[in-house]
Amino acid sequence: MTISENGINLIKKYEGCRLTAYKPVASEKYWTIGWGHYGEDVKKGMTITQDRANELLRADLMTFEAYVRKQCNYLNLNQNQFDALVSFTYNCGQGNLIRLTANKTRSIKEISAHIEAYNKGANGLVLAGLVRRRKEEKELFLKEVEKMADMPELSLVDKINKIKQVMNIDDNTIQYNKFYKYGVEYIDKQYKVCVDAEKWREHIKNG
Repeated sequence: MTISENGINLIKKYEGCRLTAYKPVASEKYWTIGWGHYGEDVKKGMTITQDRANELLRADLMTFEAYVRKQCNYLNLNQNQFDALVSFTYNCGQGNLIRLTANKTRSIKEISAHIEAYNKGANGLVLAGLVRRRKEEKELFLKEVEKMADMPELSLVDKINKIKQVMNIDDNTIQYNKFYKYGVEYIDKQYKVCVDAEKWREHIKNG
């Protein structure tokens, strides 16, 4: 599963995009740039283009998607729940995702009940921006997934080929994932994920 356009828009809303390196909190070790990209590769006085900011976001999202897939593989997340947790992890980090799930022991209901507790800054004080973000992430987490009316209908073979293309996997991986064993319903689900993934990638590409 990959983050959808809804999840990306939520991240963009709260991260904002700045093309010159900055520190939201003076005591932070590294600088931040673009859509909240943070790390030792960002230096004081550094500037980037909007295209580069979008590239960094794409790369960062892949990392945080992987965190969520790994930490929440015991849950059957829907798209909105996945999006909300990627946004949460993008902001709070992998360690807090582990704590949010109580190291893979909390249910969907229990996770939703704890999301809003992560509303404090590095100084331990409650921040209004984090309160709003956690509230919106929780609302997305609990929101029912809408069916895609414009998802193109393909044959089973074409859907499998689309999955292979978007997820960049070969026939051996297809067999490993046991798509054929799981049947039509599972393939349809993966196909929808791929359609959503193509949409958000196009959205980011266009800024």
